[in-house]
Amino acid sequence: MSERSAFVSSIFTWLLSHYGKSPACIATLIGILSLVQPPDVCARDINLAEALTTIQKQEAGLRIVDVRTRGEYEEGHLPGAINMNIADPNFPIMLQELDKSAPVLIYCRTGRRSGIAVNILEGMGFAHVLHMKDGWIAWVKSNLPIERE
Repeated sequence: MSERSAFVSSIFTWLLSHYGKSPACIATLIGILSLVQPPDVCARDINLAEALTTIQKQEAGLRIVDVRTRGEYEEGHLPGAINMNIADPNFPIMLQELDKSAPVLIYCRTGRRSGIAVNILEGMGFAHVLHMKDGWIAWVKSNLPIERE
């Protein structure tokens, strides 16, 4: 599967799961997908050590985005993280609040949901996306700093 096909398939699957499978909905989604292009520069997967260093450096404009549910986020999250639940139908709208030119570190529980979110961010034109591929579970097992609500 080509990079473009994988990208479109990932976005289409996410949209269908959140907006339904009626013929009118599918036609609308196909129209939306025709406007979304895979980026020239892809996001970069980072490990836990790189994520910790990124958080500690607090690069100008850095946003740390937790795409888990609100309940998961409240149980604990990375220091300075904001919660934008990927399962929320308004997820793409929430992403528009972020500066597309600033770095975004994105994560979820295991890396699966955040991997989908990375594709969405790329399609929206975000220039500097860092994906903590190992996820929250690995972060906690490594006894790295956390915050709780």
